Amino acid sequence: MKKWGKPENIIAQIVLKDQIPGLLHKEISLENKELALVRKNALIAEELGPGTHQIKDFTDLVLVDVATKTIRKTVQNLLTMDDNTVSCELEIRFDIYLAEKLARNLMVDRIILSTDDLYSELYNELISKVLSPTIRQKNIKDLYGNRKVVDEIQISFETELKKLLEMWGIELITLSIIWKFPDDYKQYLKKSAASRLSDQEKETEHKEKVKEVLMEKELEKLKPKSESKEEVKSRLEKSSLESEVGLNLRKKESVEDDREALDALKLKEIMDKQKIEKKALKKNMGVD
Repeated sequence: MKKWGKPENIIAQIVLKDQIPGLLHKEISLENKELALVRKNALIAEELGPGTHQIKDFTDLVLVDVATKTIRKTVQNLLTMDDNTVSCELEIRFDIYLAEKLARNLMVDRIILSTDDLYSELYNELISKVLSPTIRQKNIKDLYGNRKVVDEIQISFETELKKLLEMWGIELITLSIIWKFPDDYKQYLKKSAASRLSDQEKETEHKEKVKEVLMEKELEKLKPKSESKEEVKSRLEKSSLESEVGLNLRKKESVEDDREALDALKLKEIMDKQKIEKKALKKNMGVD
């Protein structure tokens, strides 16, 4: 009896009839999440699930691990429109949902299919043809910290990835893309931010100096010959304070006037109401 005993990274493997012990009857034992495609002259005759099986008339077996597997790779040196390079960490989790499709598409010219082999196929068919050209159309500043652009790229890539995997009998479970930016670009952003802050501080300082010069010129115009600049400043500040006090007094007087007018109006309404009541009372008593 033969057991597969595969490494964790192996997805599928072809086993020839002569590699299985036994003369007339060949026996194979499959663990949970393992399948065997029985082939005769390159045609699939049947599919075997977990358990012990005796096989007679066949040429070879395609053993397939249908357990969930994960590919973790870093895609390096993706060139942007402004000739910067970025990288991304890919994590792809998948299941084999149709072993026959996998064998017909990916086991034609190989004996073993590993997760590294599958990634190579993905790189040739998808990453180099879809992801790389997409990044080439973006500037690095469009990618750095721009959630909307990054999400759009991932959605587009995931859609194409699903299509490709389905052609091979593989179902995509999850896809994760983490973007990595060069250290020199991060340093450039820090320097740019510091430079912008310094420029803003310089501009503010310049405006304050201009404001002081203009104020000095206005004081010179207002200053009588007998007054110093300090005296002019004091006089202007006093004038401004008096104006503010006067304005507050006028506001207060206006509020008090409004309140007195409102009280007078209420008193008039009460007196008119009393007159009407007296007239009504006299009329009821028959007095004119």
